[in-house]
Amino acid sequence: MRNPRNGKKWLLIIACTCLGGFLMYLFIPTYSTLVRYGKEGEDLSVRIKDLRKENENLQIEINKLNNDPVYIEKMARKELGMMRQGEIMYKMTPDEKPQEETGKKE
Repeated sequence: MRNPRNGKKWLLIIACTCLGGFLMYLFIPTYSTLVRYGKEGEDLSVRIKDLRKENENLQIEINKLNNDPVYIEKMARKELGMMRQGEIMYKMTPDEKPQEETGKKE
């Protein structure tokens, strides 16, 4: 004869196992999403930091362009190829390969 308490015990074990499986089914995808969002948040924080540094550098350059005539001249020469009156610009190009001689030397 079977003991009725044994049946209830197994039913409780099966119910707890099913409940645990169901809770894992619910929370594991949520946890992985949370981890992914955490990594994306860290990446965005680094990007924000880099963009703030770039913005700071651009503000410095704007200030120089508004107030520093030497910097303006340097940038005009570099970016626009401008020169002062009477200056001569020389462009240096790399030498071409020497042509090979077809005749033999004796």
